[in-house]
Amino acid sequence: MLKAALNKTKRFSSNQLFIESNILTIRQLYIRNVMVYTYRHREAVLGLTTHRYSTRAAVGGGVRAPVIEMTVNLTNAYYMASTLYRRLPPVIRDLRAEPTGLFKRLVITSN
Repeated sequence: MLKAALNKTKRFSSNQLFIESNILTIRQLYIRNVMVYTYRHREAVLGLTTHRYSTRAAVGGGVRAPVIEMTVNLTNAYYMASTLYRRLPPVIRDLRAEPTGLFKRLVITSN
C-alpha cells in the first residue's frame, strides 16, 4: 500500500522505502515505545544506582540488567528496556527533567 501511495514499483526495496519516507518500522516503533516507557518510569523499571565512585553497578550508567536464567527471558520487556537504555549515548541517557517529546526525538534521531 505504501509503495502504491509513493508511486514505487513492486520490486522496490521495502527497507529503502521506509528510509525515504521517514516511517518507522514495527521493530523501530517497539524499541521507541519501550524506551519512552523506560524514560517515564526509569526509577521503577531500572532500579538506578548512583555512586560517587566506580562500582560494577555504575559502569553501565547505573542501570543493572536483570539476571537471565533461561533464553526465553531474552525477550522480557524489562530486560530489553535495561539493555537498550544502557546502550543509549550518555547525553540522551542522562536527561532527567526534560519533557518526553525531546527524549522521543533524540531516541529516533540517534539510530
